[in-house]
Amino acid sequence: MNNGYNVQQNYSQTDLTQASFIGRSEEESYLTTFKKSFYIHILAFIVFVSLMGYIYLGVITPELSKNTLNENIFLYILLLYLCIIISVWTFLSIIMMYLENYILRKDAYFGFILLKQQTLIKIIVVCGIVLQFIQNMEGNILNEVFSKLESLTNNSHVASWKSIVTLLNNFWIISAIFAGTMTIRLVFLEYIRYAINKKKDRKRLAQNNKDMDKIFLVNSVTGKSVIYKSEKWIRTVFRMLSPEGNPLTLETLKYFFSPEDSKSIMELFDLNLNNQISESQFRAVWLNVITTKEDMDMLIYNKADVKSKLSKLTLFFVIIFTVISSFIFFYTENYFSFIFTCLGFLLPMHYIFGNVPGDLFKSLVFVFITRPFDVGDLIKFDGKKYQVREIGLMYSTFKYKSLNITIPNVKISGSNIINFRLSNYIEKTYTFKYNIELFKKKRQRIREEIRNIIIKKPYTFGKHVKIQIIKLIDEKILNFVIVIYVNPNSINYKEEIDEFTLELTNIINESNQNTNLNINPQEIVKEI
Repeated sequence: MNNGYNVQQNYSQTDLTQASFIGRSEEESYLTTFKKSFYIHILAFIVFVSLMGYIYLGVITPELSKNTLNENIFLYILLLYLCIIISVWTFLSIIMMYLENYILRKDAYFGFILLKQQTLIKIIVVCGIVLQFIQNMEGNILNEVFSKLESLTNNSHVASWKSIVTLLNNFWIISAIFAGTMTIRLVFLEYIRYAINKKKDRKRLAQNNKDMDKIFLVNSVTGKSVIYKSEKWIRTVFRMLSPEGNPLTLETLKYFFSPEDSKSIMELFDLNLNNQISESQFRAVWLNVITTKEDMDMLIYNKADVKSKLSKLTLFFVIIFTVISSFIFFYTENYFSFIFTCLGFLLPMHYIFGNVPGDLFKSLVFVFITRPFDVGDLIKFDGKKYQVREIGLMYSTFKYKSLNITIPNVKISGSNIINFRLSNYIEKTYTFKYNIELFKKKRQRIREEIRNIIIKKPYTFGKHVKIQIIKLIDEKILNFVIVIYVNPNSINYKEEIDEFTLELTNIINESNQNTNLNINPQEIVKEI
């Protein structure tokens, strides 16, 4: 089945960094809703701050100045805590709304991240402020309240209130610990997200989106909004532009498209920079752009998936840390006993899981920090070429020939890895047997003929050519090598390398015709 791509789907998640969050048709209604919500939050903030001031200055402070004390003062204190929480939360909401309305439009990427984490930010700030206030209250007010209540009521009643306040105090301490560890987790995950979303990948994605727009533009001559990754469809599109199959020129394209669009299409498809687009070039570029689109979609999905798995893993550790901290705060008298109990539980786990924690740490460093390859890359290690299909926390999947192979990340990290996508040029070496006297006379001529070949294909071949003697076989015969530089990311890599190999063999054979050497191209050509 052919893969179809709809023009409406030619957008990526990364486009959020450039796209406007508010459509023009919705802007007026959005501003109206925003103003109402903004003013309501301001009104709520004023109300709860006023109520907080009234409870503290009008109720609690006068009660403490009396000789007698109302037992309901604890309810007023709890109500004061609630007013503080709501006031701080409302104040933070006002700040977030301000940032949403102003900063978000100037820096959409930063604003999107900020709004996404605003609930956690509010929890952290509220926990910190309330915890500090409770500590001050306990030191300045509650001790005085307790001393007065002891003279007015029975000790058990006072003790029960003390236990409630202590429990509340510990609850806020534990909440602050949880919020703090969640903050560290958030910072860590954001660092990981920036680390794996490299600038080069964003540029590749942006360039591929532009190329896809050009493909859709060319495809519009068919009258359809869906393109297909099939040679039959590509041939159909090309023949609609050139019914006789002649190479496309700028004049031909201008018949179907505007001058600006024609120029941009020529820049995309003209690999050899000769202002012509052959059918083979047209097919190669078309397939390459769509394949790159598929690879980038897989890359985005894989990065989101592996970050989601890491997020769940770190959340598990945060919960474990919070539970342990809770036991420590609630059972301070049995602190050492609790620690030894935890150690007694963890030591057997070490023998059960063995090197898994260490391997997991090494794998996380390899995947999120080192990260020598991404999904869709062609790499080479242990003497074999693989295409990266999936990158996981512990294992990665590769395509080797027609097989999908899963390999531990720890094993890969210990290998020398060649990433062909990151290589501008690689050396390709051919070995020949030749007459010494002829080599002296025709060395420069062979070099010029090779340059004439590669200059016609600048997208695939570099400009430099090396010819070096590697071995003297006898007095008349030598072995020499020809080294060329090839772009491994070339669209027509295999096809043009094969053509070059045949043409190079013909050059050597023609210049070696008058010798007694029996040259077999399949024997003398060697790729290293």
